[in-house]
Amino acid sequence: MNIKKLLLSQIEKVVFDLRYDFLYEDEYGELLCQVIQRDSSGSIESTPISFHLRINEEKGTANPSTSKILTPSWPSSLS
Repeated sequence: MNIKKLLLSQIEKVVFDLRYDFLYEDEYGELLCQVIQRDSSGSIESTPISFHLRINEEKGTANPSTSKILTPSWPSSLS
């Protein structure tokens, strides 16, 4: 398993456990990742966090950069 797949699977697992959805777009070796919250009809209600990941598979490194952080509404048990 490569680093990108490992990171995406772990992020997705955590996000789903918190009852959010996880979207990502892979462009030119950089991942744009978004954690989203949906309303009861399935529409996107908010995007608590989005970030970019640049992954160098050859070196085995990942460099995250947060592009937008809004006030997240995480469950109080995590605060």
